[in-house]
Amino acid sequence: MRMSKAFLALLFIFSSLIPTAHAVEVPTTFSFQGLGYGHGVGLSQMGARSMALAGQSSEQIIKYYYKDVAIEQKDDSKILRVNIGNLLTREKI
Repeated sequence: MRMSKAFLALLFIFSSLIPTAHAVEVPTTFSFQGLGYGHGVGLSQMGARSMALAGQSSEQIIKYYYKDVAIEQKDDSKILRVNIGNLLTREKI
């Protein structure tokens, strides 16, 4: 299919109306700063680690961070399949 000269001319005119991109100076260094105690909901990883190092059990740690929870045994003899490679043609580990 051939494009007409009029269509090419219109394409050229409209393409010249599109603003061109300009590069900005990229800083050579940057830093991140943060403070606070996270989102304030749930388990603190550092707090749980400190409790574990002090000899607290996992049940004690969970009950400290999550009030009114019931910890119970579950049957873990079943196979759990997780599909993380759906439709992959190659993989490298």
